[in-house]
Amino acid sequence: MKSLSIFTLLMCFQILLFGQEIYFSDPIPVAENTYGNKAPRISLLEDGSPVVYFGKSGANPSLYVTRGVPGGFETPVSIPLNGLGVNLWSGELGPQIATFANTVYVVYEVYGDGIYVSTSIDSGDTWGDPVSTIDLAPGRYATLPSIGVDPLGNPIVNFVTTN
Repeated sequence: MKSLSIFTLLMCFQILLFGQEIYFSDPIPVAENTYGNKAPRISLLEDGSPVVYFGKSGANPSLYVTRGVPGGFETPVSIPLNGLGVNLWSGELGPQIATFANTVYVVYEVYGDGIYVSTSIDSGDTWGDPVSTIDLAPGRYATLPSIGVDPLGNPIVNFVTTN
């Protein structure tokens, strides 16, 4: 908390000293609420375009990705789950997104079954089937997945296992 206070004071001092102001644009709608709004995440493609993941909870949860274009965002694309009951936790606990060049990775949890990754190699236009990342021993569970990408574009998935 002390470091946050010092940072805040330094920022205020800089703004007062140099007369700089911070401006925020008006919000840009990403998708209609009919697509859901659970655990949104954002990453950037090779050309700097934003790609946004979000989910829709309910009896048949869904995952969506949309890409930013001049003037807004494209119509969201559904990520095929092949019957998997994905968990859409809120906040930092939900599915995660990572990009490399024009490849998009989304990692998510199916509680009691494992951690899965879905991949698009065309900026999120089409998606491959989900791939399981771990074979769990009986009585073990995987949870809280996150994803990154190494310098060669290989996905790196980490998670917590419990029993």
